[in-house]
Amino acid sequence: MWKSSISTGVGFSEKAVWSRAARRHAAKSQDEMEEDEGDIALGFKIHVERIAEGTRVTIRWLKGHDSVLFESFCGMIKRKLETQ
Repeated sequence: MWKSSISTGVGFSEKAVWSRAARRHAAKSQDEMEEDEGDIALGFKIHVERIAEGTRVTIRWLKGHDSVLFESFCGMIKRKLETQ
């Protein structure tokens, strides 16, 4: 959920859907449509603000127990922002 008025968004994911392995798995199992209603693996909050040097993006870890998953998510966001 993104709120433009305060440049902040909150999101949740059950797994690392941004990884290459997850995209390959989704492509293979597209016909099967396996829906696993498991626990939330990652909850995050993103805040974007303009500063004198450019733009600052802050990502807060809200939910989950896997620090590697959070670091993977932050890395993906960083790579996407650097290509912009």
